Amino acid sequence: NLAKENINTKQSSTPLYKEEEESMQNNNSFNKQLSVNNSNETLPNHDKQIEEREALENIEAKFSFAYYNGPKADTIISKNDLVLNTDIPENSSEKNFKNSYQLLAGLHFMPFSYSNLAESKALINDTISTLHIQESSKLSYQFGFDFRLQKKKNPWFIDIGINYQIMKEDIDYYFKRDYLAESLTYWTFDSTTYYIINPPNIDTILNIDSTYYPHWIKGEKSQKNTNSYQYLNIPIMIGYEFYPSGKKYTLEFSTGIAMALHQKSIGYFYNDYGQIINYEDVQLKPAINWYYLASFGINFHIKKTTFFMQPSIKYQLNTENLKNQPIGNKYFIYGIKFGLRFKLF
Repeated sequence: NLAKENINTKQSSTPLYKEEEESMQNNNSFNKQLSVNNSNETLPNHDKQIEEREALENIEAKFSFAYYNGPKADTIISKNDLVLNTDIPENSSEKNFKNSYQLLAGLHFMPFSYSNLAESKALINDTISTLHIQESSKLSYQFGFDFRLQKKKNPWFIDIGINYQIMKEDIDYYFKRDYLAESLTYWTFDSTTYYIINPPNIDTILNIDSTYYPHWIKGEKSQKNTNSYQYLNIPIMIGYEFYPSGKKYTLEFSTGIAMALHQKSIGYFYNDYGQIINYEDVQLKPAINWYYLASFGINFHIKKTTFFMQPSIKYQLNTENLKNQPIGNKYFIYGIKFGLRFKLF
C-alpha cells in the first residue's frame, strides 16, 4: 500500500522514468508471489500440528486415569470448586466381602411357656407324714439381639446373638411332720424293796415300776410364691431361607444350640428334709445349661427392614441339679419370637 501511495504521489507530483516504473512493478509482483507461497507453506504445517495434537489427546483419553477421574491438564478450576476428600479408601478385600455378603442386625421379644421334664427325688426324712408340692409354670419371656450373615443370592445363613431369659413359676408347698424327739423323751422309775426274814432264811424282794414318756413333735409349714429364674443365653444357629416367587415374604427354618448361664433365682425351694428355704439364704454355684434350638418362621421384607415371626422350641440337653434340692431342672420351652431385622450392608 505504501508503495502504491508513493507511486501515486510521484505520479501526481513528478513524472517517472519508464525504467523506474517497470522496476517498481516487478518488485510489487515479486512481493505478492512471496506472500502467496508463504501462506501455502504455512497451512499444511498448521494442519499437521492440529492432527498430531488430537492424536495425543485421544491416546491420553484412553490410558490416562486423570481423564476419567479429574480435569484435563489445561483446565482451570476455581478455588471454590475444590473439595477435599477425607474418605479412607476401601480395602479391595473388604469391598469384595461387602459385595458378596450381607450382614443384618435383629432385635426380638419372645413370650413362652415351659415344662420341667426332670423327675423329683424321694425325700430322705421319714418323719414327714403329709406333704403337698405343686409347681406350675407361668408365662415367661426373653429378649435380645442377634447378627445374621448371609451370602447374597444364597439361601443359607448363620445367626449368632445373646438374649436374657426370665422364667416364672408358681409354687405351693405344704409339709406336716410328726417325729420323736429323743433328747426330750425319758423314762421314770419307781422301785420298792422288801425284806422277808424267816429264820434261818432272809429273802429280799425288789419291785420296780417304770414309766416311758415319749416326746413327739408335730409341725406344719407352707409357702406360696412366684419364683423367678434368670438365664443369659448365647445361641448359634444355621438356617435355610425359602424365596416364593413373586412374593414380598420369605420362609425360613433354622436349628442350632445355645449355652445358658444361670444368673439368679428369686423365691423359695425345699430341701431333702422338707425344709422350705429362701434362695437368698443360700449361695448357689453358677450353672451352665445346654439347649437344642429349632424354629420355623416367616419374614416380611420392606426395603432394608424385615419383620419376622418365628414359632420356636428349646430342649434342655442336661439336667441342672442345685445343692440340697431334690427337684432338678430340665426344661422344654416353646413360644413365638417376634422381631425386626435391619440390613447393615
